[in-house]
Amino acid sequence: MSTKPQTSTYQAGELIIEKGANADKAFMIMSGKVRVYLEDGEKKVDLATLKQDDIFGETAIFSGQNYGAN
Repeated sequence: MSTKPQTSTYQAGELIIEKGANADKAFMIMSGKVRVYLEDGEKKVDLATLKQDDIFGETAIFSGQNYGAN
């Protein structure tokens, strides 16, 4: 895990993390919104919509597990 914050830009609809992937980063939303969902077959089940200043991905890092959702 990097100790220095990095800034990345993502386009609407772009996948940021994938469920089951190795958790190596946490993210803070600087602007916009992020959809958190699970896939059930071909259906996407929404879990949350995150917004500016929300953080995600940290639980997987601290627990030593893989990411739990897309």
